[in-house]
Amino acid sequence: MKHIKFPLISAVLILLIACNRIDNAFVEQIQAGLNKAQENKTAFESGLQASTALFEKMSQAPDGVKNNPKFGFIDIYSRVAMVQQGYSSMIASQDEMAARVQTLLDEYTDGKTKKDSINQEITGILANFDGYQSRIERMSSMIEEAEKGFGQVMTAWEAAPEAEKTASAAMPAPALPDVVAGSAARMQSAAQGMSTSPAATNGAKSGEATSGSTAPGGALTPSGTTPPSSTGTGLQTAPKKQ
Repeated sequence: MKHIKFPLISAVLILLIACNRIDNAFVEQIQAGLNKAQENKTAFESGLQASTALFEKMSQAPDGVKNNPKFGFIDIYSRVAMVQQGYSSMIASQDEMAARVQTLLDEYTDGKTKKDSINQEITGILANFDGYQSRIERMSSMIEEAEKGFGQVMTAWEAAPEAEKTASAAMPAPALPDVVAGSAARMQSAAQGMSTSPAATNGAKSGEATSGSTAPGGALTPSGTTPPSSTGTGLQTAPKKQ
């Protein structure tokens, strides 16, 4: 997804400010908010990469770890999937809000709307940009805790007797929460998409190994599960101008 570009104040805008039609402090407040949104997006994308990497790593765990509730794998797996989807949702939500703010700013500086008619909407959206900081910190901590928890799970698995490992592997696969099934399905779909791309096809014909050409081994992906929508996360989206 391309980053939203925030234009600098032009010479025309400076002239308008000099003529007292533009509130310079108001414009600077909006620009600062848009810059904050870009900082947030960078953090969101970094968090999404970290959570996706952990989810993929966990999908490679032995079946016995996944099947035996003793190891607590599914609980951690679910939390990672929830954070992963949360990051994706926040990126989409904030992009929508930032685009709305940019539109309002352009209309204001072009003289198509007045400060009084957009001030309340702008203030609300900019407050959301500031509020994302606490979510970024909280979700980052969740990924760190999940990484640590998965390490403990694998340590317990390695220490388990071979007989227990064999019995665990023979257990039926557990039913997956929707959040896990959705993340697994999207990851599998992305891998299949890469395997059918022209580059992947050419690589296969030439005998070269293709990255991501197969779905992650051992991923718990029950058939007939529809990935959950990214909506309904409780995030405020930008209100539309009437």
